[in-house]
Amino acid sequence: MHGLRQSNFYTTPEEKEKYNDKLKKGYELLDKFVDFVKHIEHNDDISEDQTFAEGKTNGEWMFELSNAIIEFMPEFGLSWNYRKRFLINKLKLDKNDGITRLMDERKFSEGILRTSPKSYAIWHHRLWLITVFMNIGMDNLNDILTVEFMLCIKLFKHDARNFHCWGYLNFIRHYMKALKDQTFAKMSLDKLCWSEFEKLIFDNFSNYSAWHQRSYLSSSFTSVHEELELLKQAIFTDPNDQTLWYYHDWLLYHRNALKYHLVNAHYDQDSCIFTFHFNKCILLDGQSAAFQESTPNLDSIESRLHYKSIDGVWIAENGHPFADASLKACETPQYVWHFIPRENSNYLNCRIKFDFCFKDHDGVYSDFYYHLLNNKHFYPNDRQSVTNLQSSLLKVSYEFEMESYGLVDLSRTNITMWYNDNTNWQKSDKYAKPLHLKSSNEFVSLGYGVDDKVLQEQLDMVEELIELESNTKHLLLARIKLLKTLGMDCDFVSMYKQLAELDPPRESYYHDLEKQTRIRRALETSGNGIDLSNLGLDKLTYTAMCPRFYLKAINLGNNLINDRTLIDFCIPYMYYLDELDLSGNQISDTRMLFTLLGSCRIKRLDVSRNNLQPLTKEKWPKCSNVCEIDISDTPLSDSLITNAIEANAGQRHWDTLGQFKVIFSKGLKNGENVSTWIPTLQNKDSVRVKLLLI
Repeated sequence: MHGLRQSNFYTTPEEKEKYNDKLKKGYELLDKFVDFVKHIEHNDDISEDQTFAEGKTNGEWMFELSNAIIEFMPEFGLSWNYRKRFLINKLKLDKNDGITRLMDERKFSEGILRTSPKSYAIWHHRLWLITVFMNIGMDNLNDILTVEFMLCIKLFKHDARNFHCWGYLNFIRHYMKALKDQTFAKMSLDKLCWSEFEKLIFDNFSNYSAWHQRSYLSSSFTSVHEELELLKQAIFTDPNDQTLWYYHDWLLYHRNALKYHLVNAHYDQDSCIFTFHFNKCILLDGQSAAFQESTPNLDSIESRLHYKSIDGVWIAENGHPFADASLKACETPQYVWHFIPRENSNYLNCRIKFDFCFKDHDGVYSDFYYHLLNNKHFYPNDRQSVTNLQSSLLKVSYEFEMESYGLVDLSRTNITMWYNDNTNWQKSDKYAKPLHLKSSNEFVSLGYGVDDKVLQEQLDMVEELIELESNTKHLLLARIKLLKTLGMDCDFVSMYKQLAELDPPRESYYHDLEKQTRIRRALETSGNGIDLSNLGLDKLTYTAMCPRFYLKAINLGNNLINDRTLIDFCIPYMYYLDELDLSGNQISDTRMLFTLLGSCRIKRLDVSRNNLQPLTKEKWPKCSNVCEIDISDTPLSDSLITNAIEANAGQRHWDTLGQFKVIFSKGLKNGENVSTWIPTLQNKDSVRVKLLLI
């Protein structure tokens, strides 16, 4: 174990012999226990209440036998499960006797815990005991939970990274919050945890568990400046410690950052449909989202704040049009959602209010512990479920003026957040609002209390450290992220190359980051069109293009896009896109490609010089949006040319494929003078083949 040879465990032959004797006796006990359990389960004439020997019942004898087995093999789950069943039966027969036995079991498990502090079975059994105490309503539950809490703190002094103990501590914390008498108020309990975790951090700055668990506590105990100052001391002590950089990243970009926010909003003039792009996949419906308008052209500003609801439906934009039907039928979170009003009114010059709700971190955790407390395996008898822990909701409200059709200027919107703890809605400043970056005209989530000034201060610190420790990958990664967030230009390519040299196992990862950086640079300088050709791209993801979804033309020629990476294509989200160049890639599945196009609004497509395979007319998918497709220099075009030559023998011919008319042209990529020409055996080379929508 851990690099030690087996011979190192025994210093003398006597010790080895003693261990072997113990092992032999342990296996004998184990065999007896297993045989007896099987005997009871398969013979109805033997029960646990029958007397076995010395006045003890079968169950009591088995219970005592399990003591010896657990001391010999703490991870043997069958023995722990038997003890659970035995204790629950005793609790049903006599509550007082059952409680006494449960308390004795708690002492027994604590003794085993001292010798095996990283045993899954022991921690699970101890959690089971505490959960049973919660469900039967023990009178001294406050004292029991306090002892359990302090036990974890003591264990951390011996091993501060025992993840079993950290997980158990989180259960105890949430059970304390669930007590009906509210002995442990949420803030006072969190403050106690904050103090204890801070002691662990001061003992060892590299204690990732303490930093991580501390991050789940309230941000009201300290400011971001105090946290960064503490972190700065630790980083200057050891700039190569990845634990510190993980917490540094969380502090700047994730600490109470808004989980979901808009990156784009659009109002279509013809259909009167609102479209919203989110930074992450989210699930919206009539319960979690609301749409309202104020009466236009009112004289007083106050009266404009009275909103009325707009009746309509929420429909998700399917980003994976070739998913099978069973997946499409599921309600799954999506990046893009449409709100379709039931009445096609004109909302121009109206003030719109858009609300959406989701569970915050506390709500997610509360639901988890609520379901655990109501697990039927923890019930000593039939009873009503315990009161649900407070499942907190967060509501985000966007208010904006509909001054024109098309894109909504989100930089001028008013964002308000509301918090609900199962009682009522109250304004909240718990989470940081998204920051609008003028350099890239996009919105990013930053940690609570973080702004441009804080980011610049951290960049200065990183630059100072780089002068002292230039060969540290964590410093380079932090510098790159800070520069990107601040919208500053730099030689990112050389920095990624330096990272690949410092960290060879992740060379391909840094290469992908370099590609994304090239895309971002091209997007920042783009107008209505963008050239992403010859970059070695194999996909175009939603996050890479966000928030530039208003482009009208994209050139992705001569890249590495293939059938598999089409799944990660964000083209269905781009409603303004008219022209797409995919020439010179590695696409071969014609049906999949046209299925993707069926969900897009593209008018002209170039897929020449791909490996597109022929399809029969019967299997040709519907694609009513694309007006013109260039399929030249593909197996598909070769088959059409061959069919035309064989069928026509020099006469005029127009073949059809599904909704398309096949057009041949000679040597003209963009020539339209093609409708009267047919390839022949003598001039079949350099023939361009296009599909025109009928």
